[in-house]
Amino acid sequence: MKLYLDTNVFLGWFKKNIVNIREDKPISDTKTMIKLKSFDATLYTSELSMIETVNYLKGSFSARKEEIDLLWNILTDLYYVRIIPVQTKWESIKNIVSKVSIKGKSIVDLLHLETAKKNKCKFATFDKELKKLSWRYDISFL
Repeated sequence: MKLYLDTNVFLGWFKKNIVNIREDKPISDTKTMIKLKSFDATLYTSELSMIETVNYLKGSFSARKEEIDLLWNILTDLYYVRIIPVQTKWESIKNIVSKVSIKGKSIVDLLHLETAKKNKCKFATFDKELKKLSWRYDISFL
């Protein structure tokens, strides 16, 4: 199974481990990441998640580029997360928006869904509102 991780799925791991590296503590798992390791799945996320994570860590922790790069390298190595480039046709996003009410959701959320769908991945998220789009968007959620 191919599983696309929405940013919110692993953001807790980054929050925990930015503190750990600053306090010279070892990198540690979160319950979510432990559970993901137990699945028979290849894990994916996108450049979009990388950008969202950088924005969050920079804004909430004043993280330096070196810290962020180190954490991304550890995440991708430790959990074998593959990074997918975001390459979408805006026409497909326009078609989705014209068919599906995305009230309360952003275009970024649709880009995540589109990237997962395009790469034939199931979608993992903690966003309950985003999950409601699955039947209209024709994508499987974990």
